[in-house]
Amino acid sequence: MSTENVSLKKIDLGDYVFLARPCVAVSEEAVKHLAERAVQGKLEFIGVFDDRMDDSVQREVVMSLASSPEISIAIRHVCAGLYSRSFLDTYCDGVEAHQQGLFPDLYILWMAFVHADRAMFAACDMCDRVEIDTVWIDDVDAAYTVNITYDRIKDHLMQDWSVWEKWKGYYTLQRWRCYYEMLHWMTEDAGWQFAERMAVDFHRSMELDELDQELFSQEEKTGLYVLAKDPGFLKRYYLGKVVYSKKIFDLNNELGRRAEELDASHRENDELRREMEAQRINYETSTTFRVGKAVMFVPVTLKKAVKKLLHRN
Repeated sequence: MSTENVSLKKIDLGDYVFLARPCVAVSEEAVKHLAERAVQGKLEFIGVFDDRMDDSVQREVVMSLASSPEISIAIRHVCAGLYSRSFLDTYCDGVEAHQQGLFPDLYILWMAFVHADRAMFAACDMCDRVEIDTVWIDDVDAAYTVNITYDRIKDHLMQDWSVWEKWKGYYTLQRWRCYYEMLHWMTEDAGWQFAERMAVDFHRSMELDELDQELFSQEEKTGLYVLAKDPGFLKRYYLGKVVYSKKIFDLNNELGRRAEELDASHRENDELRREMEAQRINYETSTTFRVGKAVMFVPVTLKKAVKKLLHRN
């Protein structure tokens, strides 16, 4: 089965539009309350984090995302957002143009982080449910929609050279991390092909001086160095680790499933024993059982008396 595109949930509130990924369950009443806060604060964007986001980004505080590119580390952790309709019309040509691909809100989110002067982040407890959004990728063409989206984001940033210079390091960092994350969701065949595209993209970024290595972790820096020296690194080493990790993950899942089945079987046996014991107690304390026991007591007693008499004689 080919990878399915992800559809955003959309709640239209007049001057605001709420967009959420399928991993989010939220009531319309909660979204209306969020829109009221946006109107009061004259906000262009309110982002809702999933549970993976740490406390490095403040919540419930109005801020300018456009002047804080370092906050872009939170982009992949925003699973829903409330957007001013005028903001969407200005920077995103509405919403309908982005209703396809694995991350249909990726471009919209980047526009919010790059251009929103009045924004805020809300805690995920405003939603009924927020899960980590993952999608199993067995179709490399579906994965390439993310490459195309990042190319579009870059084209937009480069329209203003000062904006591009300000954001290019953070943009490349998030693009790198997104690609590596996606590798973990891919089947082996799709992963081999996508790894080749990754190598091409990041060699191009290195040649164009788009990488700011100070933003990368030590492990990521090591990966960059090896990738620069050896384009086949992703396919031979990193993707090999991913495939191995998947096999371990699948094995653990299978063991967990069997353990759950065994535990469920034990619970069923315990419930059956408790039910039978309850029936026994209920029967033995019933009027019918007591009367029957009393009736049976008479002939049994007479029989014992007759035996004793015959034995004496």
